[in-house]
Amino acid sequence: GGTFTAGDGSGVLFAYNVGATDGKGKMEISNATFNGIVGGDDLYDVVINSGTFNSKVDPSYIADGKASASLTSGDETAYYIGTGAEVAEKLETAADGDKIEVMQGDVDLELADGVVVSNSGDGKVTANNEPVTDEEVTAHVHDAKPVAAKEATCTEDGNIAYWYCENC
Repeated sequence: GGTFTAGDGSGVLFAYNVGATDGKGKMEISNATFNGIVGGDDLYDVVINSGTFNSKVDPSYIADGKASASLTSGDETAYYIGTGAEVAEKLETAADGDKIEVMQGDVDLELADGVVVSNSGDGKVTANNEPVTDEEVTAHVHDAKPVAAKEATCTEDGNIAYWYCENC
């Protein structure tokens, strides 16, 4: 937990196992906010379970079974790591015109109209119950309205009762 900001001007948060001779050290990150690039040396294992980041995280640091995604809103991009449900919850704030890229894991999204979603990983991703593959999908919230049945006449066609969404 907590917020961590790189303070040495380099914008990099690294884990170093200085002077280690008997194996690797380990840095495990959960429920944290990082402002800087997360990294490590060859003598240190970095394992990220969950968190919010302002730069893309090396996929090799992400714990097995976790999801990762980015949300771009205007000029700002945030990166989220966690369970599929944790990542989906963070992405619920996306609004019309925002872009989401799911890079890893299974994520089931409920989004506002007009959010663009892509799946660059190999996980199962849905946006408003529609599958998202490597093609971008624009989220759509159906606004179906009932259309009453109408009998055909000599001059007009008829129809059965149905539901219609103008945006579809």
